[in-house]
Amino acid sequence: MHLQFDTSKEALFCSIEITKDSLTFLNEHHYNHYFPSALSGDDDAQMLEQISRDQQEFFYEQRASALKAAWDKIKPLINQIFSSKNEFELLSRTGSYVCRVTMYGPSGYFEEPNIVYVNITIGNEEFWMETVLYEILHLWIDQKEKDLPHEQREEYIDSMFLSLFGEMFPNYKK
Repeated sequence: MHLQFDTSKEALFCSIEITKDSLTFLNEHHYNHYFPSALSGDDDAQMLEQISRDQQEFFYEQRASALKAAWDKIKPLINQIFSSKNEFELLSRTGSYVCRVTMYGPSGYFEEPNIVYVNITIGNEEFWMETVLYEILHLWIDQKEKDLPHEQREEYIDSMFLSLFGEMFPNYKK
């Protein structure tokens, strides 16, 4: 499986737009998320100023580098785990994903067909790795189980995550 990390301004703007569109859902379902009010409008200059402040406050470049280093460290084991399960063999050999590193929204989310978002203002390196894998599983499951209601999909993915990665991430919380 190949994972490309995207820390561009365009990736941050995409995450801002997705989060803006999801704020009602995030609040109704009590999702932990970060989204300053300065990003709610359409003023690009104000948004760029907020992004710059957030990049400094949250040590964006350092955390993005730590995320990539953490992935590089576990990637061989992840590919081995996926390769050992018949249903994931294709995923491990041909799966190519983009991980957009963000500071906005919930801890993680995805965009079909192959983009995952990880919010580095929430959690630590281990949590970010859990989030990357969880969102990749989401992409895979959503292609196969489109008819499952949201809550059932989440439970299914939690169960699958624990089955595949429970030993690697013993502190994983649903």
